[in-house]
Amino acid sequence: MNDSIKEILKHNGFDKFGVVAISDFVFNKVFYDTCATNQCGKYNTNWSCPPGAGSFEELVAKVKKFQQALVVQSVWAIADSFDIEGMLESGETHNVMLRALVDELRPLLDGQEKLVLSAGACTLCKECSYIHGKPCPMPERAFGSLEAAGVDVMALLQQCGLKYNNGPNTVSYVGVILLRRVKSEE
Repeated sequence: MNDSIKEILKHNGFDKFGVVAISDFVFNKVFYDTCATNQCGKYNTNWSCPPGAGSFEELVAKVKKFQQALVVQSVWAIADSFDIEGMLESGETHNVMLRALVDELRPLLDGQEKLVLSAGACTLCKECSYIHGKPCPMPERAFGSLEAAGVDVMALLQQCGLKYNNGPNTVSYVGVILLRRVKSEE
């Protein structure tokens, strides 16, 4: 990874990152199936979540059409392990940071196709058009869900040399930008 990309990552608050080949991704349908329990309240309400996002097999195939992934992680201090408000706020901030990162990286991507996956449902719109049976109004800016795609985040972080658990009273979020390749500036 070239220095320009590293600078952009750090500028956007991501000092924990790595690059992984898509062929090294570990997929597990258990993560996709967990979405149906609706613990987050987004099942059947969002284009990034099942069933709107597609079947497990369709989502895995969508990920596998890319060659590599830029994996970023943000770590947040929270009051304690019951600080749900702090966890939710940190997740929202993570996605804002990830969207800014994608926007800043866009010129380096040289128009190549990309797919962005993050923790949980896409939150770009106040209310997802899925519940009204309408297409996503901003598919180029929407995020997919790592969980819905069945990505084993713990295995992914290990491949990047990053920790899944970053200590007591912290919460960590992961974003992935799937690319065919990162443009070189050499």
